[in-house]
Amino acid sequence: MVSYGHAHKRTAHQILTDTAMQTPTPVQIKTAIKVLKMYAERLNEQATHSVIQLPESRLGADYAARIQSQTIGQISHVEAVAAQLTDWLDEIIQPQKQ
Repeated sequence: MVSYGHAHKRTAHQILTDTAMQTPTPVQIKTAIKVLKMYAERLNEQATHSVIQLPESRLGADYAARIQSQTIGQISHVEAVAAQLTDWLDEIIQPQKQ
């Protein structure tokens, strides 16, 4: 919240009804999951391209191992977030089916 020289207190109702605070729709969550999966694929493609460009030397092999390790960590993190979103989506959809 930005204050421009005057105090403005938001009530709990205003905070809860703020559009930025609303639960995303199932469609929005599905879109986020798709985007995360595409991002993971892109990370893998970039890492593969970077490794291919490295010289065939001890230093190149060491750097390739570092790239692969970092990429695995990044992809694991992205997949974990996608899994959390999938679980959240299931929780949102489940009551609607009943």
